[in-house]
Amino acid sequence: MTTVGFGDEVPVTAGGEVVAVVTMISGIIISPCPSPSSGTNFSRVLREIQQERMLNELNRIDRDGDGLVDEEELALMIQHMAAVAGDLPKELIPDAKTLLRKYDVDGTGALTKDEVNRLRADMHGILGSPDTPAGDPDGSHEPGAEASEGQQPRWIGDEDDGVERGGGASPGEPAASSPPQSAAGDQDAPGAFEGGWGPPAAAGSLKEAVPPQDGLRRRQGAGGAEAGSALTSMGPAALAVVARLEEIEDRVDDKLVSIIDLLRKIERGRSPLEQGATLSFDPAATFWGRFGNKLQFELLPYDPTAPNASIVTADGGKARFTILTDRLVRMQYINGSMPDPSVLDAATLAFVNRNLPQVDFTATPKGNGVVISTPSVLITYTGGPFTAASLSVTSRDPSSAFTSWDGGMRSADDPGNLLGTFRTLDGTGNVTLNCTQNGKEHCVWGVLSRSGWALVEDQDNAVLDEHDWPFDTFGQLYPRPEISDWYLFAYGHDYRGALAAFGKVSGAMAMPPRAALGTWFTRWFDYSNIDVRDLIDAYRSRDVPLDILVLDMNWHKKNDWTGYSFDTNLYPVPADLGDLVRNAEGLMTLVNLHDADGVGSWENEFQALCNTLGVDCSGLQSLPADFVNRTAMNALEDVVWQPVQQQYADYAWIDWQQGEHGGKMPGGKANPTIQLNKVRNTDPKRRAAGSGASIKRGMQLGRFGGYGNQRYPVGFSGDVAGVVWPNLAYQPYFTMTSSNAGGFGYWSHDIMGPGLDHELFTRWLAWGSLSPVMRSHERGQSAGGCKDPFPDFDNGDFKCSLVMPWHAPNYFFEANRKALQRRAEMVPYLYTAAREAFDSQVPLMRPLYYDWPESQEAYAVDSAGTMTNYMLGPILLVSPITEPTGDDKLVSKSTWVPPGTWVETETGQTIQGPKLFSRAYSMSQTPIFAVAGSIMPFRPLRSGDMIGTAKRVYTALGFVLHSGALSGSGTAYEDDGETTAYLKGDYNTLLVTQNTTADRLNTQIELELVHQVGGDWDATPFSRWGGFGSWSWIGSDAALLVELPPLSAADVASGVTIDITYTAQGAAASQELETVGLRGVMANAQLAKAALDLTRQTPGAHTPDPAYLSQLTALADGLSYWAGNDPARWAAEISNASTLLKAAIAETKAMTPPPPGSLVQMHDTSRKDSLLCGTEACLMSNEQYAQVRIEGYQPSASASGTIKLNDYWDADANDNFASTASSPPAGYSPATFANGLVYQSQEEGSVPLFCYYSSADQDHAAVATPEGIARVQKADYKLCDQFPGGVMGYVLTKPSAGWGHGAPRETALGAVDVNRLAYALGLLTSISS
Repeated sequence: MTTVGFGDEVPVTAGGEVVAVVTMISGIIISPCPSPSSGTNFSRVLREIQQERMLNELNRIDRDGDGLVDEEELALMIQHMAAVAGDLPKELIPDAKTLLRKYDVDGTGALTKDEVNRLRADMHGILGSPDTPAGDPDGSHEPGAEASEGQQPRWIGDEDDGVERGGGASPGEPAASSPPQSAAGDQDAPGAFEGGWGPPAAAGSLKEAVPPQDGLRRRQGAGGAEAGSALTSMGPAALAVVARLEEIEDRVDDKLVSIIDLLRKIERGRSPLEQGATLSFDPAATFWGRFGNKLQFELLPYDPTAPNASIVTADGGKARFTILTDRLVRMQYINGSMPDPSVLDAATLAFVNRNLPQVDFTATPKGNGVVISTPSVLITYTGGPFTAASLSVTSRDPSSAFTSWDGGMRSADDPGNLLGTFRTLDGTGNVTLNCTQNGKEHCVWGVLSRSGWALVEDQDNAVLDEHDWPFDTFGQLYPRPEISDWYLFAYGHDYRGALAAFGKVSGAMAMPPRAALGTWFTRWFDYSNIDVRDLIDAYRSRDVPLDILVLDMNWHKKNDWTGYSFDTNLYPVPADLGDLVRNAEGLMTLVNLHDADGVGSWENEFQALCNTLGVDCSGLQSLPADFVNRTAMNALEDVVWQPVQQQYADYAWIDWQQGEHGGKMPGGKANPTIQLNKVRNTDPKRRAAGSGASIKRGMQLGRFGGYGNQRYPVGFSGDVAGVVWPNLAYQPYFTMTSSNAGGFGYWSHDIMGPGLDHELFTRWLAWGSLSPVMRSHERGQSAGGCKDPFPDFDNGDFKCSLVMPWHAPNYFFEANRKALQRRAEMVPYLYTAAREAFDSQVPLMRPLYYDWPESQEAYAVDSAGTMTNYMLGPILLVSPITEPTGDDKLVSKSTWVPPGTWVETETGQTIQGPKLFSRAYSMSQTPIFAVAGSIMPFRPLRSGDMIGTAKRVYTALGFVLHSGALSGSGTAYEDDGETTAYLKGDYNTLLVTQNTTADRLNTQIELELVHQVGGDWDATPFSRWGGFGSWSWIGSDAALLVELPPLSAADVASGVTIDITYTAQGAAASQELETVGLRGVMANAQLAKAALDLTRQTPGAHTPDPAYLSQLTALADGLSYWAGNDPARWAAEISNASTLLKAAIAETKAMTPPPPGSLVQMHDTSRKDSLLCGTEACLMSNEQYAQVRIEGYQPSASASGTIKLNDYWDADANDNFASTASSPPAGYSPATFANGLVYQSQEEGSVPLFCYYSSADQDHAAVATPEGIARVQKADYKLCDQFPGGVMGYVLTKPSAGWGHGAPRETALGAVDVNRLAYALGLLTSISS
């Protein structure tokens, strides 16, 4: 006799051993199912499911299809059946060798078809399959024997004594185990149904069964079971399962509804919903899922199972290498028992697609290991677990920056890793992106590294079943084998290639709807329907674009932080609001969702949800959040959330702030963030499953959940810790570096400003307008006590935070509107770049090192904002300003311009890189550079029509042809902007090319529709004011505008060619435009004149002087006229523009000669250099410097106790050093001119002249006035240590009579304001070359 498990014995025969093995495996979980009313059918369902799963293993026993079953295949079958049954003690796992010996009658070492049939018959008999011979109760069934005619299959556990024996089992109690679940007795484990919403996810093959006779009997007692019952002889695992099932049954009986009723509801596939709606449930799911299937609801039909030809195994099958590309390999090592291959091939939250084209490689066995060679790498494995000694990968490409890697190396230890991103900036300043150091949730390393390799470890990730779901019916994560599961990216500095590979296996960076690239607005404020209408009108009346309106949590009922129903106090007819915003105004809409507290009884759809789930909700206050139960989650989406979408919301803003375990989520990589992002992003496809129609694109606004989240745009970075300059400087770095996390490219940030710092708000808006997603949001600081005392008007103290672009003085508002209008114009370019990102996995915004990996300067970006430049799309280099202006209201910005020819878009000036380009910028300007010769599509805007433009199909399209090169091209991509029809090829791509002859006399522009489901014109006429079918010159942009007549698709498909012909003089003038940067010259001249006009001090405004500054500002309109009416004058004026600029600078400088004896503070913004001048020679030698203020006055030449003020110069540091030292310091040379006098000691009427030094700017500054001292201290200058106390001497606060000083030169209306003059001069000199 042999022992079956917990006391059962059977004869020691081949049949007896099979009975022992299979009874143990199948009975171990089937026997403990409870039996009272609801429990009997639940037990029956459990048993049937278990039996089906194990019978499936029988059908798959011949895994290699050769007609024979060897020992390895037998062992694999037994392991899989044991896994179905649950955790088994190792001593109870059957021996495949023994099983093979008993059934291998012919002694071939493998089971033939007939021998397999005998084994199958025996096992079917024990399992009681209705399709095969039944079990043999008396234990006499031998291999191959048939069951008695008419004998019915029996369930283990159905006999009156509480235990049903399978074929041949002697009286006793079979072993028991549980399906995969949490530790026994864990009352809080997911899947325990505690406070849950109802049934588990739909189970497979649910049959309406007549409850069997009294099955496993139990009585409630102190121990949970009656002494002497079947339970008393069970092992601890079995008792734990029984206790759990009894607990579940009791809870369901007492509080909700019987389990069998719930299962019947799932079986029927639908439940009645309110208003005649239906909700479908898939009855094909099993408790433990199927793996390796194509994903159903993702954007693309990702297939996680790699071709067999791409997989290499070694070390007896424990090591597995999947060659995904020539430089990307998946490496698995099974440390425990061998799992089902489908589990090894299962999709995870991070990696969903491994069915890639086969790579040309060789694999050579070597001992227990293998050597694999691809065109790019050599993989050497010697056997055993992956270690530095057993596994290495070396480069076969001598040009690659990747050299080698071994199994002991991790990205966390790689100093070259280029970092990735983490969950949120909530409460965060400018912290490191190093995951080891920052302690942030969901922090991931970059898949790019300067070391040439990156490793992603995925063994602790959740696997997805056939429903794209990571949880089994009990709400548990599907168990994964004890395994190492690594992905090695060995792409060197081919960063684009690494991202493309990541996108192939992790899923594409999905295209958001086109409207998402427009302008967003949200505010935590108690808006009503009238307020919403007024808000839209406010945007319209000010010509500020608006494309997406998001309602923060104030939209819903106020019973709880969580809400799914409109507050009808504010929105009496929500559908009417939705009709206004979405249809009448053409905006996209979102609402804020905090899902943490579940669905309250006050919600509109609460009862409908209860009905759907078959739950008696009488007396319940809420149904708790449950994100692990697929039925419950889908019901939340379709019953509760979908009505809100039908009324108003296109998408959800998932504002999850409740940690890693809410909604019963286990945390880690299976966290609420990625689960909710995944569910809401895939809702449209799930709801439309099987329809074959193009569906609405998925999107949500949510935080980052980990690798794979790039499939679910858009990112919400949360509530930044403070609206301060350092946090602004951090955001470009944070956003561009996130692209390294496999292409997470659509971060959006809360854009707001502190009430008293309009400049910071304007700069934040400007940065946002040039980021992937432009979203203004105010989180509650724009209202409240900061508005007291009453009345507080918008133009008051601005104590509250700012979110409306117009809540600022006009100077700032104009800059805000310019930035947002530029954003609206750029939507066609950004949307084209979004399509390129979808195709390439290279995000819209990315670091410069993607394209210039060998340039050290490309890596200079850091969390402090040292460099903020990045690429936005394929042709634009952006360098947002993240620091405040100086006294002259200008800010000097240095940008590393990469190799090649570029055009600064603000000025039109051509720049040859590589170069560190510096100049001063005004409040409305941002450094933007375009690739020379490139062509950028844009949407022309019309005043009064700025609402909802991003969502609309293009009705007019413009192209900016950037100069600086004789040829170039650009594309414009368009589709419907809302659905997934583009995946079926329903889109248009318009290619525009330009070619200019070497003599610049002719430019030819061609438009070609290269992807889509001829017109000839005579010479196009000039029009001063433009219009279809004409050309004109836009003077302020220094640009030629050609407006084609309306074109049909056929016109464009046949090709459109535009020829532009210049005279020789015109060709020379066009080149001058690029050299001088005429657009910037005229724009800055206009800003300078406007500043001086306000105090009536513009040169020539009140005198017969030439007024060169005024001439320069008026030039734009003159060029617009002369271009078509006097081409020779047009060309001549352009050629003379640089001379006119020099004259304007000279006349502006001449406005305020300093009084005799003055010590004039000078500053050069581009050099970041200060200079104190005391003589005319000093002033004349440094005329490019702006005059900032008078720091003091010199003693008369006849005064005693004076000392010379010298000027020393360091060319390397660009530093003028005004000093009383008699000899220059090291590295400096003396000036050729005298620079005046100061007192050596303090005299009456004098103050100290201090020496300050900035190590950051390498600049010495001599200051004496409170304003001067405050400025250098604010800029972190320190007192010079070569002078005691930093004092170099003393200067007078008033002019000395000895100098014969007269009053400063005055205009007709008063003295010139020094700071205003410095601003005007700074604008003009910043663009003079």
